Amino acid sequence: MSSFRRRTAVQPMAGTRPSPYNAAPLVSTGLTSIDDLLGGGLPLSTSLLIEADSPTSYADLLLRYWVAQGLECGQDVLVVASGLDGGPEGVVEALMDVDGGRSAQAAPLSKEDATDDEEERKQEEALKEKMKIAFRYEGLRPHQTTVDASRGSTAVDSGTYCSVFDLTSTRQLSPSDRKLLHLVDVDDLSGASSSSGGTYELLYEQIERLVESGGFRSSSDPSAPRKALRIALAGFGSPTWGTATPAALFSFLHRLQHLLRQSNASCVLTFPAHLYATTAPTASLPSSSTSSSPLLSRLSHTVDGVLRLTSFALSPLLSQTFPRHAGLLSTPKLPLLPPGTLVPPGSKLSVLRGLGGGSDARDNLVGFRVKRRRFVVEVVTDDPVGGDREDEEKRERERRRKKVEEANRKERDMAQGRSGAEIMLGMGERVAQVRIGGPDEGERGEGERGEGGAPGAGGPVRERSTGMSGGVGAGQAPRPAKKVSVARMVHERPDLLDF
Repeated sequence: MSSFRRRTAVQPMAGTRPSPYNAAPLVSTGLTSIDDLLGGGLPLSTSLLIEADSPTSYADLLLRYWVAQGLECGQDVLVVASGLDGGPEGVVEALMDVDGGRSAQAAPLSKEDATDDEEERKQEEALKEKMKIAFRYEGLRPHQTTVDASRGSTAVDSGTYCSVFDLTSTRQLSPSDRKLLHLVDVDDLSGASSSSGGTYELLYEQIERLVESGGFRSSSDPSAPRKALRIALAGFGSPTWGTATPAALFSFLHRLQHLLRQSNASCVLTFPAHLYATTAPTASLPSSSTSSSPLLSRLSHTVDGVLRLTSFALSPLLSQTFPRHAGLLSTPKLPLLPPGTLVPPGSKLSVLRGLGGGSDARDNLVGFRVKRRRFVVEVVTDDPVGGDREDEEKRERERRRKKVEEANRKERDMAQGRSGAEIMLGMGERVAQVRIGGPDEGERGEGERGEGGAPGAGGPVRERSTGMSGGVGAGQAPRPAKKVSVARMVHERPDLLDF
């Protein structure tokens, strides 16, 4: 009997692409740059937690990208939100349309929008011009700070994988889109007050019921038709979801992770981390440096990936340091699939981590900014319109060059036999010998000069008696005059060493 088995073709799922490590298929988050940080996309059967460090809408915007990309790929999407935050209807009604969609083509650009586009184009050109190191590099490719939006836009079956969305256009939900949407309002869940985890217990039961009835369970038959499910939880753990103990939150995510492992579903949830921080963020202290509660550390162990957004809304100092960006983005935890993998795929396959020296065992500083039509994630670089920073660096380099040249000149003078005191004081003539310890120190009469009245004219030098036991008396041999102490001179005038 032959030990070889016939390879069975696996039925591909719409809107997915294979993983480079032969693990679970990947689904796009709706942003090519975020997919790049995750190693090509979010693997199926995993979850991603987006930490919102401040009461801003950037985390909700990333969640809308996740939902919009699912509808664009023809995948089922489950949206869970609280009615106090607008409900799931508020999330789907605010979805953006793809760039060049029907709504974008029907509405022409206004004069203000055209002006903003032109200003944005000028800033991008100024940035590329600033990043030119020398004229000989002018013909090379411009310095890359982000991932090209067209990179990896198609799936393995030539379908849609990652689209380019326009923030200025709203997606008009079609009947086919409505069929793919599954909306759950947290306020409609009954029995929330029966126990400490009533709301989350009922929500888990609804998710499990949808996975079973919708055919999203993993099948052992590779030829069986398969389809993917996207789960979006908006404001998980927020007070608008009702009161719940930390144990209820931890238990829900732990059970959800076990359910995802057995199904073709992925989950993205936003979490208000600023409500659970032990130290409140201030204007001078960014919220990324605040102490996190033990709950955040525990929840990070129940999800596969963590995406942290550090907004500059409450930090004017960081806003001045990075004037072009709205905040910083980091990935404290990346999905580790297949099980047993030692290094996350995102740390080896990411292009953003390799730009600007990320391959030197350190991560790049990644920031995000919102343009009029795009949400851009890129490596933080100098701002072309942020001031005369480059001119200051030029002047600083010139000042250092002059100091080095002056030090080299003094060293050459010392090598030619000139004394250190002459070089430091910059005097061409020989420094007069000063005796240390007498009351008339530093005072010289006319007798100290030569016959010609000038120092060093060849005449005898007459020395005065100091009247002290250490002085020179009559008939005694004159003591050799002491030279100037360089150490004493440097102590009295430390500016002589400023080179």
